[in-house]
Amino acid sequence: MEDIRYPDELKNILLGMKLKEDDIGKSTSKVLRYYDDQKAYYLKIQANAEIIREAQILDWLKGKLPVPEIMYYDFYEGYGYLLLAEIEGQILSSSYYLNRPEEPVKLLADGIKILQSISIDNCSFDARLDRKLEIALNNIKNNLVDIADWEEDNKFSSPEELFIH
Repeated sequence: MEDIRYPDELKNILLGMKLKEDDIGKSTSKVLRYYDDQKAYYLKIQANAEIIREAQILDWLKGKLPVPEIMYYDFYEGYGYLLLAEIEGQILSSSYYLNRPEEPVKLLADGIKILQSISIDNCSFDARLDRKLEIALNNIKNNLVDIADWEEDNKFSSPEELFIH
C-alpha cells in the first residue's frame, strides 16, 4: 500500500494536518490518524471497495448509535478511503480501564444492550453467511485476496483452496 495516491478532495481536507499511523486495532485496513490543534480524523485505506459498504453502514447507524461522523469516502484507483472524525472517549485497552476492569465490562454490556435495541426492519445490509461467501468468491475471482496477510501456520496454498474447504 506504499504507492497510494489520495483523491484530490481528500488531500484538500487533510492539507496541513499532522500524521500518525494507528497500530492499535486489528483492522485489515491501513489506519492513519490526521490531526491538528482543533480536530482529528482517522483515515482507513483498504485495497478493495469494502470500505464503501462500511461507510454506508455507519451512515445507516447514524442516530441509532454514537458513530463517528463520516467526513469523506470514495473508491479511487483501486483503494477504498474512509475518513472519520475522531469521537470522544478512551479505548478500552487504555491504562485507565485496565486498572478498573469492572468499568469496561459494564460499558460492553451496555453496548450490547444498545445494539440489541436497534430495529433492523429497515436495514438493507445483508450479512448472512451466503452473502459473505458470495463476496469472498468475488474477491478471489478478482485477485483481491492478499495472501501476504495469512497466518504463518496457514495450511492452505491458495484462496481457492481455502474457499473450497
